[in-house]
Amino acid sequence: MYFWKTQQLADDIKNNKISERSKMYYYLIMMVLFNMATYAFLLEGEDTANIRLLIGEISSIIIVTIVGILITFKTNKGQDGVDYMARMTMLGLPIGIKIIVFITIFDVVLFEAVYYYSDSDTWIDLFISLQTVLVSVLLYWRINIYLKYINQS
Repeated sequence: MYFWKTQQLADDIKNNKISERSKMYYYLIMMVLFNMATYAFLLEGEDTANIRLLIGEISSIIIVTIVGILITFKTNKGQDGVDYMARMTMLGLPIGIKIIVFITIFDVVLFEAVYYYSDSDTWIDLFISLQTVLVSVLLYWRINIYLKYINQS
């Protein structure tokens, strides 16, 4: 794996020297780093309770990401599979859109109920954290179902 030598990586890609397993590891590391970077800015200036909640959320998302990628890679026949990255990307788009629509509708109903019965920001923060993890779980679960379908004999 190359972490700095982009030109050498580009040459290896061009010459088809990158295995499916290596491609999966690039994707796995990129997604973990992306998730860490996305949430890192939220840790600044928060109180202790919120920091604990955010650290839990970040840890959960990273675990779901790692497990989801490893399971979907295995479902795609692992090293012997074909086009893992392309399949993840293509399936992830429509599934992601459906999940976003569903979660948006769910949010309107849920947050209205929470605001009506409780004015506590802690409950809202907890729902958002759980929802973030749920979105990731749903995404990998649905992608895995379609990868199983694609790889059936």
